[in-house]
Amino acid sequence: MTIRNACPEDNQALLELSRQAPMAADLVVSVDRSPDYFCLSNLQGENPVIYVAEKDGKIIGSVGFSFRTVFFKGAPLEIAYIGGIKVDRDFQKSLVAFRLMKQVADFLDRSPVKCAIILVIGKNAAMDALLSGRAGIPVFDRIAQYQIKYLLPVRFYRLSEKHLIRPATRADLKELSVLFKQFYQNYELSPSWDEDYLSARFQEPGFRLENSWLLVKDNRFIAAVGLWDQSTFKNTIVTHYGGKYTLLSRLLRPMNILPAKNCPLSEICLRYLVWVEQYPEAGRVLVRWLLKNQTRNYRFVRFGYHNQSVYSALLKQFWGFTVSVNLYCAFRTGDPDRVGMIEYLRKSPVWEDLALH
Repeated sequence: MTIRNACPEDNQALLELSRQAPMAADLVVSVDRSPDYFCLSNLQGENPVIYVAEKDGKIIGSVGFSFRTVFFKGAPLEIAYIGGIKVDRDFQKSLVAFRLMKQVADFLDRSPVKCAIILVIGKNAAMDALLSGRAGIPVFDRIAQYQIKYLLPVRFYRLSEKHLIRPATRADLKELSVLFKQFYQNYELSPSWDEDYLSARFQEPGFRLENSWLLVKDNRFIAAVGLWDQSTFKNTIVTHYGGKYTLLSRLLRPMNILPAKNCPLSEICLRYLVWVEQYPEAGRVLVRWLLKNQTRNYRFVRFGYHNQSVYSALLKQFWGFTVSVNLYCAFRTGDPDRVGMIEYLRKSPVWEDLALH
């Protein structure tokens, strides 16, 4: 077996590997990244690298990572994001995943990053072993817990009063930047939220400024949220309903709410839901309006949030089901800052753009 950098010619093989190697959890899903496997990696950070494990001319495993400049206690910090860990079903009891992660660890050890983060869906024994500090791979500590909620776009939500809701324009970027900085000011590992950063996000596939909606009061907007249809580059496929989702799938089957196995969820994402602090109800109003008026072509509206955030109370008001996701972080062996940073991050809301996962 050899490990090498992926190249564009590997696209089809990587797509096939991604489809047949789902993430193991109670709700088993795979991410179909057709037609371009590399597109999602380019969205998750700068200068992405993808390693593949190859045996007898066949790709049997992959892992990717990219780089981000984030802010920790107000100061810029270089980190890496690791994702896309896939192993061919015939090799899942081998050391392929460990070999790939060791390659990543060796590369990052020579880089300027302070730490690396990785997201893991639900309970996953295979990932627990991989992140436990074996085979020369640094130990990954859990620093945050999130919920990804799949909202049902029901039409009967009532709006207590008429509201002016309009799409965003280029002229709104400056005010959006200010609102984002205020709303996310207590989040750690967050981006800069300046106009250049936001402008770049609104150039991403399927995510446009005109797909963001603003709630206006007294000639200023007091809440904002983006809608992101990712179906041109990423579709979530449910391959197995297990655990609590077994009963849920049976209950909802007559209403055709959950998709059949091996079918896409048909979802659209809410991204960057923010509001002015003086108007705590503005976020709820905007979400209700979107579910009622802008999501008719989708089975679910997906939104991810930190367990300690203000989103937790807001999202309880809407019908849907949730999937738990954990964020882990690893430092170089012997880093004197590791313990202190881990303790601090565990007590803080930690930013991660869950619309990308």
